[in-house]
Amino acid sequence: MNTSNHLKKTPLWQLFLLNFITLGVWWAIWFLVQREALNKLHSREKMAKKRLLFSAIALTLSALWSLFSIIFVDLQVISIGLNGLIALTAIGAIINVATLVATIILTIEALRVRRILRDHFKEFLGQDVHISLLW
Repeated sequence: MNTSNHLKKTPLWQLFLLNFITLGVWWAIWFLVQREALNKLHSREKMAKKRLLFSAIALTLSALWSLFSIIFVDLQVISIGLNGLIALTAIGAIINVATLVATIILTIEALRVRRILRDHFKEFLGQDVHISLLW
């Protein structure tokens, strides 16, 4: 993890590429890597590690489950009966719910980062900076 006091600058194209390559997991990893530096900024808001770890694990499981489903089930590398299909569907549903929760958590964390940055600029640097919700 990044133990620096400063946020690591990452080009936007690199974030998109890494997110694509890691099947969506990079979003959570980026927050984990930047969490310590963000928490050192002058703000009452702080990012919790447990929520980010849950999100990273859920998104990783989702990516692995998608690959497993495509390779083994969709391509019929393994044959499964009705009970196997029911079990795989139940596991997939649980992973989908966990992924939805992880996505909600990461969206909330993105808004938290926005508040952290706004607080830091306003309280520490004396500048009222507008950061759009879309950012």
